[in-house]
Amino acid sequence: MLSGYKFSVTGILVSLLLCGSAFAQQVTLPSTGFAGLDQYRASRIAIYTDDYGQLARYRDADAAIGPPAAGENRVVFFGDSITDIWNLSESFPGKPYLNRGIGGQTTSQMLVRFRQDVINLQPRVVVILAGTNDVAGNTGPISNEDIEANFASIAELARSHKIRVVFSSILPVHNYTPKSQDFFAQRPMARILGLNRWLKDYCAANDLIYLDYFSATVDEKGLLKRDLADDGLHPNKAGFAVMAPLAEKAIEEALQGQSASNGISIELKHNSDREQLTEEQLQRLLKTYDLHKYTFTHAVMIDERSIPHSHPVLTLHTRHLNSDDELLSTYVHEQIHWYLEECLQQTRDAEDDLRKIYPKVPVGYPDGSDDEEGTYLHLITCYLGMQADRDLMGRERTSAVMKFWAGDHYRWVYKTVMQEESTIRGVVEKEKLQIG
Repeated sequence: MLSGYKFSVTGILVSLLLCGSAFAQQVTLPSTGFAGLDQYRASRIAIYTDDYGQLARYRDADAAIGPPAAGENRVVFFGDSITDIWNLSESFPGKPYLNRGIGGQTTSQMLVRFRQDVINLQPRVVVILAGTNDVAGNTGPISNEDIEANFASIAELARSHKIRVVFSSILPVHNYTPKSQDFFAQRPMARILGLNRWLKDYCAANDLIYLDYFSATVDEKGLLKRDLADDGLHPNKAGFAVMAPLAEKAIEEALQGQSASNGISIELKHNSDREQLTEEQLQRLLKTYDLHKYTFTHAVMIDERSIPHSHPVLTLHTRHLNSDDELLSTYVHEQIHWYLEECLQQTRDAEDDLRKIYPKVPVGYPDGSDDEEGTYLHLITCYLGMQADRDLMGRERTSAVMKFWAGDHYRWVYKTVMQEESTIRGVVEKEKLQIG
């Protein structure tokens, strides 16, 4: 419990009455050189010692919030006092946006509460605005490198839980009013500019969204525009009016980024390192190739302990981390099974046609499927897969992938598809099973 404090040249002496002790322990906080900041830090001793991340602030509210409704684009605004004082319902009427700002916090404190106040709420997007209080030294001196490390840790946590990250630039500050003087002096512009450069580069390198408030709020002198903040730090109504459309645009971009991969939802069975790497690989492929034509189911599971299969959920494993072509071919192959299910009667007719051409087919690994019907089905599936692969990656790369499959599994099926392509094409065309 805070019992008192006084200021001196060398520091602040804060007396803390320890529970169960008859003696007061003297704690010395070094002076920051700013009386207001010294007083602020002294007033928060109980927070620093008892609830550093201030988890209590939103604990009950978080517990009361259920999972997102179907189709809900939940967004969490996560930050310090600038977020805390932002009236989101006024700036974004009708939007499912949650405010999880806490005044005075630094990135070190935000990292402590990120799971409770963001991850557990299951948002699709988190908009992060932080760092200005780190520069000021609210929780003690910290280097830009350590602030950047906190940013990176927050981003990695979010990405591991499939939350799209929007990193906001740190806003400029001004010294145009009497009450802005200390805030301005505590926040050297060179440090803010350095952190913003790092954030922008980090976002570009890691497929995150960089929300540039700075450029929209800075004046010709390089300071925060006078009319946007009365105290030089915290935006007023005019300031938030400038920020809101920028935030909305960034959120839309983040949501589109999630759906840019053809609306594919990817779940990890064990969340292992290899599954996470395969997810990143698949996401990259989904953005690189136009797969709308070959998308028939939107739910994907990555399971390192499973053999790839199409139903009930399209499931991939992790063995193709070193080959984009093999993973892409596997993904398309399983999608085609869903396509053939949509064309069930035509598929059965094609199987009957193939039975007349190939009355005896292998069953079981490594040449055929688990049963005879499966082998006939895979003659169609693998043929359509070969055509799709050629469309996506060209004949030469497809040839290499097909030769790999022919030596891996369904060996007779793949060899037959390659050697008797025209025969199987005739069946597919007769039953009108071509894709697109």
